[in-house]
Amino acid sequence: MAPSEADCLKAEREGARRIWLWKAVREVTASPTGYSMKARRTVAKHTAKVEQRLQDSCGGRASAAFKDFSSDIHETVAAGRFGNRQLDKVLRAWLRWGSAVGAPEAASREIRVLASCRRFFARFDAAYRIWWKWTETGKAWWLQVTFDNRTGKSVGGSIWGTAKVTKVLADPFGWARGPKPGPGKDAILSWGGSSADSVGLKPGKTVQDVAPDADVDVHTTAEGTFGETEIYADLYPGRARYSCFPPVRQGR
Repeated sequence: MAPSEADCLKAEREGARRIWLWKAVREVTASPTGYSMKARRTVAKHTAKVEQRLQDSCGGRASAAFKDFSSDIHETVAAGRFGNRQLDKVLRAWLRWGSAVGAPEAASREIRVLASCRRFFARFDAAYRIWWKWTETGKAWWLQVTFDNRTGKSVGGSIWGTAKVTKVLADPFGWARGPKPGPGKDAILSWGGSSADSVGLKPGKTVQDVAPDADVDVHTTAEGTFGETEIYADLYPGRARYSCFPPVRQGR
């Protein structure tokens, strides 16, 4: 039996509520450059997923509202770069589609949260620095993030990220015991999800060490390197029920 118009409308409302465009918001705002190819791919991918689900649920049909939305998305992701301007176009198209089918809530919320986060970003900065020193076995590296909270309120949340390291040595826990000499190996270190990655930021500047290894120091041979670092912050301004993803840029 062919799907009814009511079934198709129900499926389209579900698509408007559950499309993962919130992920693109995070990817753009967290980008130190303000542009994100990940966000561009996210928008295209999840629009295509909704389109496929609607084809399956509606017998190949789609409403004029979704067709307009899909057309707007394809035009926007075709731009050379994907940043805040493109993100705003996507969110407006999402809201028009959601409103037309009676499900504007998700798009409307993302637009409101993004506006609030942008006000937060104007009074908050985060930057990381990579430090190192010579050791008996080569080098010890460590990361520090400096948060500048000018909101006048406490900010809580967490940080996570990755770093590409070459010639890394197995590192026992603690600064007092160094690693054994060796050739080292290349690795992608990651962190996040532990209590060490939580942040509680009072107004003013806060400096926090990052623990990308067993502890905050990463040992390499003398020829080792520590680079291609990406750090992300998921923060709740004040008592907000939403979180913001500010860019964490590399400082000097």
